[in-house]
Amino acid sequence: MPRHWPKFTAALFVALLLSPWAAHANLLIQPVLSGSVSGAAQTDIQTAITAIDSLYSNDVTIDVWFGEGAVSGGTTNSALATLSYANYHDALTLDAAANPGNTVLANALTYLPGGVHAPAGANDANGRTGVAITSSLARGLGYIVPFCFDGSGAPVTACGGASSATAVADAVVTLSTGLTYGTSQSVGIIEHELNEVLGGGGTGSTLNDVAYCQTTYHTNTCAQVPVSSYFGPTDLYRYAASGTDCTTVTAQGSFTTAGAAVACYSLNGGQSALLNGDVIRFNQTGNGDFGDFYPPSTLIQSYSVGGAVEPYTTASPEYVMMQSIGWNPVPEPATLVLLSSGLALTAAARRRRGRVASAST
Repeated sequence: MPRHWPKFTAALFVALLLSPWAAHANLLIQPVLSGSVSGAAQTDIQTAITAIDSLYSNDVTIDVWFGEGAVSGGTTNSALATLSYANYHDALTLDAAANPGNTVLANALTYLPGGVHAPAGANDANGRTGVAITSSLARGLGYIVPFCFDGSGAPVTACGGASSATAVADAVVTLSTGLTYGTSQSVGIIEHELNEVLGGGGTGSTLNDVAYCQTTYHTNTCAQVPVSSYFGPTDLYRYAASGTDCTTVTAQGSFTTAGAAVACYSLNGGQSALLNGDVIRFNQTGNGDFGDFYPPSTLIQSYSVGGAVEPYTTASPEYVMMQSIGWNPVPEPATLVLLSSGLALTAAARRRRGRVASAST
């Protein structure tokens, strides 16, 4: 009850807010491993998960089934939920308001129109009015999603609680049997796929896919539907360049699969294409996902990885990409200390007012 607040001290507030208990309110990715996943792969999977968990504060648990197969690098299979553009815009607006530390999203929203129209521009000949997002992103934004996958990749009608290879999961990640583990490249490939699980990178665009497994929030049905009416979440930030690269961007949206197109990741309506200082261009090569980044190959979300991959930190362009679609940053320790100090001062003020009130009665 409010009258108990005076018993708290500034030191106690700091201890609570900086304790492991307080820090637990963040993203938690839980791996579900098939029997074929080697110990070396498991180590890299956990390294990648730890890096991503430490960056984002959305209080949600995401279960991911990992297996190995004859794929190039890695692939991700996620259930997707479809929303109207207006509903997705509202969800992002609510998320930004509840998480003022996500200044990336707050600033991006000033350039994303409200209402029913997305900023597709003249290149969107299909007249898309909806947004298709992964079930993980939908749950990260607070939606209840009725579909996940079992270990075989089949859709099931319950999510969460994965504990074995046959349990349900939000997505299935298949890693190449030819991967050499224990390197920044192998960890980067896993981080690349986990970003896709969360709705960024390849799953952030609908340009690669012909149909999605559409989920609804009130019925347990899974139907293949064409994507011609849907944007991906990062598609909303695709803008055309005026030249041969993304150093100069225009206000015209770019939603085309043409290989000659130059599509840029812009969070300010086409004024620039900078994510944490990197000029980011989407992959239009036809190889890999259109939602991936075009070189350099050292980036986690590059469509083609060669050699060493940069570590996934707050300085990564991928960190900004994920914030722009609704994944919120973990507050810096200094921010928590300031917050705790403010709460402590509030408690002290309440205590003083309480004493004055007691003395006057």
